[in-house]
Amino acid sequence: MAETRRAIRDWDRADAWLSLASLALVVAISIVGSSLGKLVALIQAVSLLAFLAHPYFLIRVIRHFRPVPEWWTRGLLAAAIVGTAVAAALPSPRPITFRVVAILFVGSTIMGASVTLAATARRYRGLAAWRLNFAAVEAALVLVVLLLLVVAATDDGYVFVLDHLGSNRNLSFALAACYYFGLLPPRRLRRALLRSVEYQFLRRTSEHPPNDRGRLITIDLAHAVAHGVPNAGTLVLIGNGTLQVAASSVPGARGTNVPASAAAGRAVRVADTITGDVTELEPELQALAVGAQHFLALPIV
Repeated sequence: MAETRRAIRDWDRADAWLSLASLALVVAISIVGSSLGKLVALIQAVSLLAFLAHPYFLIRVIRHFRPVPEWWTRGLLAAAIVGTAVAAALPSPRPITFRVVAILFVGSTIMGASVTLAATARRYRGLAAWRLNFAAVEAALVLVVLLLLVVAATDDGYVFVLDHLGSNRNLSFALAACYYFGLLPPRRLRRALLRSVEYQFLRRTSEHPPNDRGRLITIDLAHAVAHGVPNAGTLVLIGNGTLQVAASSVPGARGTNVPASAAAGRAVRVADTITGDVTELEPELQALAVGAQHFLALPIV
């Protein structure tokens, strides 16, 4: 079970690192190319592939916060591969038209990603909102760089990230900071932001009249978890032998009776966190978790 939870977390961080590495690779190669004057064809192809694949890796990050159509991610990856193959067949230096088309392709997808990240951030609080907002700013800064490249597209040479990033240190530092705090926030910051969600939950509950706290606490808890955990459905169940959905972010789930016969019941009995595949849950919960792959059962004891 612990291995499943660790694998989900590792994939989250891996996608963030890949998104950062793709852009960093383009910047590094462009700086080396500016120093040497010309790069071998293989290095140029790697730079172009990393540049065109950056939107794909950014979309993979978004998938951890909201559902993304599979055809979208596959289409971006296919476009990156096809674009690199077309570039390999063109003479060097590449035509200005190809460079502008490549920049506009990446720029338009990144603009869509930035808008999507900013809109998704409004659905969350705490760590999730923090990461999404910083990632949106990062994507917007990359878009600014790409617009500069369109202006400089008439320059000779094959370089997709020119001296704009290398010479403008403030922009470079801003990009690095947004990537770091948005995609790979430090542990202390993550804990502080998660504690802010807990505080909001406790404050909201304490503001209820004493006679209503017991009735509304499950709704407050479902609201807090739904705003703090990205791309997840939330169910708050009460009971022992038979559990009942007291609050939920899944429409129509409230009031469902769940015989504690599988993973959820086991989490209650052992009073410990259990995680795994949705197929390990009770059939009633599987019916509510349509489209889900993993679950996390956290007993409140």
